[in-house]
Amino acid sequence: MRATLWTCGLVVALTAPLGIGRLVADDEEDKPAEPQTRIACFNLARTIRNYTKFRDIQEEIRDLAAPFQQRDAALQRKMAKLREEAQELMQHANDSEKTAALLPKKKELLQARANKIRRDQEDLRSEMQQKLNKRSDEAMREVFLDVARVVECHALEHDLDLVLQYNDAIDRSELFSPKNLARKMNDGPLQLMTTVPGIDISKEVSDRLNREYRNKS
Repeated sequence: MRATLWTCGLVVALTAPLGIGRLVADDEEDKPAEPQTRIACFNLARTIRNYTKFRDIQEEIRDLAAPFQQRDAALQRKMAKLREEAQELMQHANDSEKTAALLPKKKELLQARANKIRRDQEDLRSEMQQKLNKRSDEAMREVFLDVARVVECHALEHDLDLVLQYNDAIDRSELFSPKNLARKMNDGPLQLMTTVPGIDISKEVSDRLNREYRNKS
């Protein structure tokens, strides 16, 4: 009887570890794979500067400013002519008593004309700034929404879980310039130091933006 119990105990002792081993193996098979997060980044400044639409908008804004600049140049020429008249008036102020008597009145008239030109210049520059700011704000929104849309499409097509944007210089001379280095040192947000190939998708985003923009033209 005792031998039988011993034999049964031995069988249990030998089979129990095998059962535990199968449970462990089953757990390992059922255990889900470790998540692999796919991350990319892109240089927003570089992307926008390489976007043909952004360059076209810059040209549009320059064209918008041109008429104002021409009118301002005309007002500056008027002001320069007034200064010449004032200098000539002072040179001949003592030619005669009659000229000297008329001097205060002429100076007053010249000053009034000069003040009128200055007001016209201020009004013109204010109007120009208002229109340029309005178009710049609209353009900034247009371009940013274009970039956001293309980045989202690129992320979906390439199974990216996270896309981060950063701002930095484009060419190497700007990248390590004192001004850019000072900005990196003083800015609070995280700064990109290096990435493995394929992480930075700036070129891909710019290329796609330009393809879509050309197709719309």
